[in-house]
This record gives sequence, structure tokens and C-alpha cells, in this order.
Amino acid sequence: MILPNTALDEAVAIAQKIQAQIWQTRILHSDSNVSPFITVSLGVVSLKPNAETTVLSLIKQADEALYMAKQQGRDRLQVACHSV
Repeated sequence: MILPNTALDEAVAIAQKIQAQIWQTRILHSDSNVSPFITVSLGVVSLKPNAETTVLSLIKQADEALYMAKQQGRDRLQVACHSV
């Protein structure tokens, strides 16, 4: 999800709300070694775009943050702040 004109704290609050809503659904995930229920990990990136900023670079940074969140044990939120 790309949220233009959204401050980092707002983006984090939205991500946390998404996590909470998914947790509250209590959908069973019997194959998980983290939780008996479906969870979500999220990567949040905040940046001020410049002439070299592309949508693909933003998505790549968010994906890297997501990967870091998953490495920390899943059901996590990882924030990356860049000025690129």
C-alpha cells in the first residue's frame, strides 16, 4: 500500500491497525510455528521523494523492511526511514 502525503507516524499507526484487525479475525493457521492464527508482517518506509525516486525503489525498500520484519520472527512491523 502506498500512502502519499502520509507522515511516518501515521503510516505506522495504519500498519498497526492492519495488524490488529488481522489478529482479531482469529483465522486458524495450523501449519504456523509462530501463532495458531494468521498474522501479518509489514515493512513501512517513509521518504521525501526527489527526481531519482521511483515507485520501484520505494517498493524495494518496503520489501527489504518486510524481509527484516520476517527475520525477526514474523508478525512484526519494521520501519525504515530514508531521505532518498
